[in-house]
Amino acid sequence: MSIRLLKYKIDYNVEISPKLPQKKKNSPIKKTEICNICYEEKKNIKYINCIQKGIQNHNFGKFGFCCKDKAICHDCRDRCRESCPFCRNHTLYNLKTHSFPQKKAPWKEREIKRLKKITKKIKKIKLENQRLSIKIEKLRLKQRYINNNLY
Repeated sequence: MSIRLLKYKIDYNVEISPKLPQKKKNSPIKKTEICNICYEEKKNIKYINCIQKGIQNHNFGKFGFCCKDKAICHDCRDRCRESCPFCRNHTLYNLKTHSFPQKKAPWKEREIKRLKKITKKIKKIKLENQRLSIKIEKLRLKQRYINNNLY
């Protein structure tokens, strides 16, 4: 036999039994962490960030290094809301979660705002014109009165 026939020769005597991979069920992992003030295990724990002067929900990211050992539970947060128990320099309120500016408004809304500004300017100009016209009328009347009295 040639090498080609040996390479692609089909063996019909072997039975193939496919084994399908079983799906793994993801069980939710419940995190219970310890509060550093009362030393009790709680579920809803936040972290004190003394650099940004507030509380954040997670202890990773840019300022994660400064709040790894500063976990605080809800009860302790309520007790010492006015000053940080670690540095006493700031209050314990949430940091701004969204620091990016909002997206540009749709064209229709921007156009409506622009038209409102224009109508305000036009009304203001009309009021000034009315006041000027009243002043001009008064001046004309005075001129007529003066002219009539002179002759």
